[in-house]
Amino acid sequence: MIGNPPYVRQELIGAIKPYLEATYDVFDGTTDLFAYFYEKSFGLLKPIGIFGFISNTFDKTKAANKLREFLSRTTCLIDYVDFTEVQIFE
Repeated sequence: MIGNPPYVRQELIGAIKPYLEATYDVFDGTTDLFAYFYEKSFGLLKPIGIFGFISNTFDKTKAANKLREFLSRTTCLIDYVDFTEVQIFE
């Protein structure tokens, strides 16, 4: 890909923040967008289902506090691999 990929930043979605706040437990004014994908995925998952994501920083940032609380309250993590120091994608 030439140039920078298109990014969607939470700062640019102000118009839908009232919807996100009313719909998602993980909402916080600075929540990263991937948090909503996590919560929605768990809502769609069958009771004994399994899913996986590759994401970054949800275990380290202040913006993911509510996501970490949600995960610890509603899920059972089987495995976690920290790829912080590994370049997975270009």
